[in-house]
Amino acid sequence: DSIDLAGVTTADGSITVDSGGTLAATLVDSSVTDNDTNEISLTTIAGDIAVVSINAGSNNDVTLASAGAITEDGDAATVVTADALTATAGGSITLDTTVATADLATSVAGDIDIDETDSIDLARVTTADGSITIDAGGAIRADDSTIDSSGDSMTITAGQYVSLGGDNRVTSGGEMAITAGEHVALSGFNHLASSGGDITIDAHEEMTLGQDNTVS
Repeated sequence: DSIDLAGVTTADGSITVDSGGTLAATLVDSSVTDNDTNEISLTTIAGDIAVVSINAGSNNDVTLASAGAITEDGDAATVVTADALTATAGGSITLDTTVATADLATSVAGDIDIDETDSIDLARVTTADGSITIDAGGAIRADDSTIDSSGDSMTITAGQYVSLGGDNRVTSGGEMAITAGEHVALSGFNHLASSGGDITIDAHEEMTLGQDNTVS
């Protein structure tokens, strides 16, 4: 059935919860011993995951697997805190985060909207049918990643810089906008493509585009 994790904490241990219905993560915390082993894993077989506060510290990871959407409470002060965040949903993913790395995917129609307090590495961000919006107070980086907003727009905004290195495939079905408060660096073998709109890259300082990148 549905469950509200009103206060689930460990002094030194991982947290794993599987729910047959909607799961509310009101307060879930494994950060006391922040040693890269005390992970948090939350799964629903049916229903959404509603996130208020999940804190795994800066070295432990968080995995969210939702049969429905993954939602946040609208309060920027309550976030998902982790080293690596992996989130998969049968709907939209909307989260406020303080994470080092994010791997995010939707399996049905639904947008992905991430507000990151600091810098973030995008390991994978894909939608089955929906837009992608990534806002970060610091830098946004990707290296050998797939970022794909099938059938819809993509907006990537960094307070500091945007760096795409390695072999990234960044594709959208609508307009694509990449904005950085500092510089934008496209090195390696990046492929940026939009099938339904313009691609706009706006760097407040400088933009570096390597010769092996393609923009179409």
